[in-house]
Amino acid sequence: MMARLIKAEFRKLVTTRLWLWLLLASAAWAAGYCGLAISLSQRPGGLTPPLASAAGQHALFAIGAGGAAPLAAILAAAGVAGEFRHRTAAATFLATPRRAQVIAAKLVTYLLAGAGYALACCRCPPSPGCCCTCTSPNR
Repeated sequence: MMARLIKAEFRKLVTTRLWLWLLLASAAWAAGYCGLAISLSQRPGGLTPPLASAAGQHALFAIGAGGAAPLAAILAAAGVAGEFRHRTAAATFLATPRRAQVIAAKLVTYLLAGAGYALACCRCPPSPGCCCTCTSPNR
């Protein structure tokens, strides 16, 4: 029963374009912050450690994954609130009378979507800095 609810929630999620626009916005946000971190890491006494160190690489990936968090939260809030706005929550709760299962399915769905956003943001922005991290003397 739970697998069908999660599948239905994923279907509700991907039938709108909001998830795609928020994914693109979070990737752009993460790329901007990573670009800023890369440019600031080259300055002596900068705000971030140099990318040649493990701490600098850790900071770069943390900045990249952190760009997804606020927009993934907006996606989850819009997904849950959208059912009440469009009055489809009544049909959802009539089809599955146990509200706890519906809420748990929404939680799992948006947790997985948020993890996907973090992976996409963490994978996308470090590409420009990859030449800096792969050629570090520590490797």
